[in-house]
Amino acid sequence: MKYLVICFSSLLFYSNLSAQCAVQTGLPPSNQIFNTASNGLGGRLPANSQDHNWQVTTDSINGTYTPAIVMGNLPPDYYVSIWHDCTWISLDQSGAHFHDHLFFYKMNFDLPCFTPCGKSYNDEGTFCLSLDLLADNSIYEIYVNSVPQSANLDGIIPVNDPYHAVGEDIKGKVSVSLCHNWKAGNNSIVVAVASSAPETGILIQASSVFPDNVSTYLQDSICEGQSYRLGNENITQKGYTFRTIQTSTGCDSTVVLNLTIKPKATSSFDQSICEGQSYLGHSVAGTYTDTFVATSGCDSIRTLHLSVVSKPQPQLNAAATYCEGDSLILLPGNFLLHSTDAGPS
Repeated sequence: MKYLVICFSSLLFYSNLSAQCAVQTGLPPSNQIFNTASNGLGGRLPANSQDHNWQVTTDSINGTYTPAIVMGNLPPDYYVSIWHDCTWISLDQSGAHFHDHLFFYKMNFDLPCFTPCGKSYNDEGTFCLSLDLLADNSIYEIYVNSVPQSANLDGIIPVNDPYHAVGEDIKGKVSVSLCHNWKAGNNSIVVAVASSAPETGILIQASSVFPDNVSTYLQDSICEGQSYRLGNENITQKGYTFRTIQTSTGCDSTVVLNLTIKPKATSSFDQSICEGQSYLGHSVAGTYTDTFVATSGCDSIRTLHLSVVSKPQPQLNAAATYCEGDSLILLPGNFLLHSTDAGPS
């Protein structure tokens, strides 16, 4: 009877855990969902649009949250991210406000019940979220499922004089790894910003999103249109890819690939030449595409649209005659210009 009770309790635990999760077994969400103002396709949302994931409220973590707004016309002292899928958000496009306030930026996301190695996301350290943050004026506190995390971050927040810190400059960047208090199912993260007038805003970018048992971390780049061979797969999407290594004894570890995609350099231009001339080795009208290797190692594609203009042909009166000693004035009239690709003009 004792063993029957233990087995039943275990089944009950897994049943309750399963009810909390939309996905039973899987990897964490893509790091891209944590980037502020990301459109989810590798680019930024336009200014004054609503952020897809982050919400904001003022003065109380329990206040009424509304979608954060992508800032436009950033103040000149704000750091501008070199990444194309991240920029500043605030309570509105300008971020303008009066006096000292706390602003709370919140997002919700789901974790599966278990990692691909069978470990519960309820266990401490199973999931870690690493973020780079800049804020006007400073990061005051970070909450994971309502639990403050400053005690787990070696005292880097809050900073001294948080309402007058220089957090909008790259020197004020705060990098954190949040590995505690996550759970299977729905999770919330809240970033509190301390700000004095006249503006406030925050920029958040996920530097890594890892489950436990990461054994190998790979970082590489490919050119647009290429693929990266990972095991027996061809990876074409940028960002983090997680793959589990399994042996005959079961799940051993996870390989993480952080892939960057370098864009192709393209240019296109029109050029006209006269009949009998050549341009870049071409003398016949048409469209020519040439491929070169750029300094990035990726293809640089140049497209030339070439038109050829015929030489002018004067229309002289072939029947004109004149006597010896006289002169004749020739009037060629209007020239008829012909382009081999455009017809008469």
